[in-house]
Amino acid sequence: MIGLAYFLIIWLGVGLLTGIKFIFVDQDYDEEFKELMDKETSVGMERNLANLFFINKLNVLAFFMLIGLLPLIIRVTKLFKRG
Repeated sequence: MIGLAYFLIIWLGVGLLTGIKFIFVDQDYDEEFKELMDKETSVGMERNLANLFFINKLNVLAFFMLIGLLPLIIRVTKLFKRG
């Protein structure tokens, strides 16, 4: 049971750090990105979901916390495929 607790703490911690990096370091969360998302999504439900997701930074942080280690794993696998 303690192992599961440690795993969840690591999962959420890495997700939080990834979300903070996405917002503040990569500077991907800006007005240009929101406009691009509006243009790329079709009219209807997809556009509404994109607008809901990018309303504020807390939604982005919550999303990254829930997906946890997945962005880190994807980035590492891309590095190995490139090299």
